[in-house]
Amino acid sequence: MSGTRWSQLLWGILPLVGVLSLQTAPIYGYYSDSAEHPRLLCTAAELDAVRARLHSGYEQIAYQRLLEKCDAYLDPESPHYVNWPERTNLIRHQGGEVNYWETRPGAWMLTKRYEELAWAGVLSGEQKYIEGARNIVMTIVRERVIDGIGGDNYGQPYDGWLAQPLDAGHSSRALAVFYDLLYDHLSEQERQEVRDYIVHTYLAYLYPYMQETLDRADYPAILGHNMHLIGNAAGGLLALAVYGETGLPTEQEDAWVELFFDGVHKGLQIGLGVDGAGLEGPGYASASLYYGSFLIEAMRRAGGPDVLSGPPNPIQRTPYYYLYEMRPNGEYFNNINDAHFDAHTVFLPLFASAIDDPALTWLWDTVEGHRHDGQNVFGDTWMTWVADLPYVLLWRGLAPSAVSPDDLQFPLSRQFTRRGLVSMRSSWQEDGVLFSFLSGGQPDRGHSQFDANHFALYAGESTLAFDTGYGAGETKDHNSLLFDGQGQTVRCTEGRITAYEPGEIATYACGSAGDLYGNPTLRLFDRHVYFVRGGHGPYAVIYDEVEADGEPHSYTWLLNMSDAARLELDGEYPLVVDESTGWEMHVTLFAAADLEYAQIVNEFRRSRIAAVSTNRQLQAELTTAEAPAFLALLYPRRDDGVLPRVERINAHAVRVQWPEYTDLVAFGPTQTAEASTDGVGFVRTPSPGAN
Repeated sequence: MSGTRWSQLLWGILPLVGVLSLQTAPIYGYYSDSAEHPRLLCTAAELDAVRARLHSGYEQIAYQRLLEKCDAYLDPESPHYVNWPERTNLIRHQGGEVNYWETRPGAWMLTKRYEELAWAGVLSGEQKYIEGARNIVMTIVRERVIDGIGGDNYGQPYDGWLAQPLDAGHSSRALAVFYDLLYDHLSEQERQEVRDYIVHTYLAYLYPYMQETLDRADYPAILGHNMHLIGNAAGGLLALAVYGETGLPTEQEDAWVELFFDGVHKGLQIGLGVDGAGLEGPGYASASLYYGSFLIEAMRRAGGPDVLSGPPNPIQRTPYYYLYEMRPNGEYFNNINDAHFDAHTVFLPLFASAIDDPALTWLWDTVEGHRHDGQNVFGDTWMTWVADLPYVLLWRGLAPSAVSPDDLQFPLSRQFTRRGLVSMRSSWQEDGVLFSFLSGGQPDRGHSQFDANHFALYAGESTLAFDTGYGAGETKDHNSLLFDGQGQTVRCTEGRITAYEPGEIATYACGSAGDLYGNPTLRLFDRHVYFVRGGHGPYAVIYDEVEADGEPHSYTWLLNMSDAARLELDGEYPLVVDESTGWEMHVTLFAAADLEYAQIVNEFRRSRIAAVSTNRQLQAELTTAEAPAFLALLYPRRDDGVLPRVERINAHAVRVQWPEYTDLVAFGPTQTAEASTDGVGFVRTPSPGAN
């Protein structure tokens, strides 16, 4: 890919395309060139090309693991055996033991297994895998397993796979792949049974549901919720799988395809924002992208719009959100919103191929490519919800050779406006530092948290300033500010980054959150941040500009730490230490008055039925009628790196003196012996005699 092309995607040199403007006029008559199966995601010739890659590299590892898993699915002595004759497989789920043939987990446990078996069959030519996939699917179809699904979900009665579009999608996307891949291995009677099941069970549910969505008061915002995205993506893939073979009028089949694709196309743009950041967090966004990528690719192959290779759009920009929010050591991503660190990534090589960007290949290689020992192979485990290995085989070999963003000279900071996110890095090296700043930008519908003006800091393999992640949605669970002991109460669906200045050495950003506390006495809470690179750095400086009503109030500055870190409070300033990695973070914190430091155990729950989780938290509190004027310098270091002399110049500026130079970091007018600023600014002055 040319440098111009990926820079357009990253930085919006081309005009951003609105949610609705990408929608094309309906295209009727799909598969006009060839309707031969397989057709959804590959052709027979492309399967031959995949087979030719199975004997080396990533493909050899993924293929061997795929066959290992599929052998276990067919072995009655294996704990992973799929017992289709008796329809009984017991697993641990949400604290209890359930039969996944009768409960919610079957929506992904069954489908993933027959999808992998189908791929193993067509790639190896071994009939046992094809028979295994057929036996599971035909049992589901003929025994109407879907009618007996019940049990509980998070402590509430569960109404089955068709209770909402999320599990309708989970339980059906693989059916489209099965039908397409094994078309020539099924009898006409079996094909008809599967087609009827698709049309009269899944399309009969999903199509009316999504039609009614058009009349909802929250349309089109609701399309961005992962629940609707996954339902639409599965519906569209099912419709294309059986397109031209249902015996129904072409107009009906076209209507299915158009409605579902329109839902995914709009929904991804709504759920990702104009510049591609996952509003529900990296986990849920990646699930939507996983499902959406199948339909997007299938539509291109059917003769529909080419979303990935077409004009720059938010969907193409999304992999760069993951690139900039990747943890330095490649252990997945910054876990903002309801998220854990991990996420689905198998679509990244598809994007890399379509966009022709080697940095996206590098991203997948860095995050997943090293995972091929033990339980996790390229992001796939026995218990993950979706099939990854077949798509490593299908897509990784098509991607351009990996090149790191450092070698491509990618800028080291990136703003995601709709998400209210600024990602600032020292490099993409494994011992680099990521400083991520978040303000506002919650999704219109879906998972959200009260986390405005929160920051996270990762150094190498250490998490030194921590987002507590999934289920920990209160302000107290984030590195933000409490006002009179209370956090935010107002959900904000707009990005609140009010200033952003990317610099080669120092990047500045500001977020505004005062009105999100629902308290009229708090009139302003603007958090200003600088991330400074180079020399002995990197380090971050954070200044809280706060205005209240002139009465005494308590203010609590929060810093959450992972379990691997410990907090030391016996020095002049707090110190965060990760002994397992050798990293530490010096927290030089100033305020308008003396601070009371406390180390507490923060408690939260991941879900309604989960046990209490905990993490260490630093609280720095003061009570004042004036502005609290918190001003913090966070300096991560290891191997006895140089410690600077840090001096507060005024309420909003620090002087950071190193042996070779002195930095002035100011958030308002400031004068020192070396430098001055008229307002917000950064100045680096060489020391006398320094080379």
